[in-house]
Amino acid sequence: MGVSSDSPTVSTRSASADSFPPQIKYIISNEACERFSFYGMRSILTLYIAKHLGQGSSKASEVVHLFVFGVYFMPLFGAWLSDRVLGRYKTILFISLFYCLGHGVLAMADLVQTQENKLWLLYAGLALISFGGGGIKPCVSAFVGDQFRAGQEHLLQRAYGLFYWSINFGSFFSFLVIPRVAKDYGYGWAFGVPGLLWLWPRSCSGWAASITSTCLQRDRRGAASGKCSGTL
Repeated sequence: MGVSSDSPTVSTRSASADSFPPQIKYIISNEACERFSFYGMRSILTLYIAKHLGQGSSKASEVVHLFVFGVYFMPLFGAWLSDRVLGRYKTILFISLFYCLGHGVLAMADLVQTQENKLWLLYAGLALISFGGGGIKPCVSAFVGDQFRAGQEHLLQRAYGLFYWSINFGSFFSFLVIPRVAKDYGYGWAFGVPGLLWLWPRSCSGWAASITSTCLQRDRRGAASGKCSGTL
């Protein structure tokens, strides 16, 4: 005896196939926070090195270019770590903690007294951010697609549209907010606020509970341990 089209089971499956997985909203909001933190820090970095630390525009340009090189070199390591060792979810979760720590180190650089110590903390903070930011870069956008089951392919375009919109949303507002924070409250807060915003999704119980159960199951099935083909 066949199942009628208006049965609860068929209706539930149909609604599920037409709805985003619940963790998508957390991944998208997390991406907005990450882009806000990265571009917020970038928006004040050159001026901070050149003027606040007194290194001049030439030295500031050299440091920023080396930092950007590191950010775009580290995806090679992040992709290998995800593909061969941890899977996408654990790679994103664990490496992003270095990202948060880097923001904290930059914020603390404004608290020390000597110029030499400020520079050492600057270099350490930028190294941590380049490791963290570059390490997760090849995994995040591909991780979005991992959340969808067979039969939900029609939702991917909408999901990625929202995902890339969140990137632009976070980046745009970072350029409005962080330079103002630096001007009104100092560079310590200007580097600290992006780090706090990036740390917030990791301490959010709803984000952790929703994503952890789903993604660890996908890692065990191998869905989240495949090739990291997506990039930000």
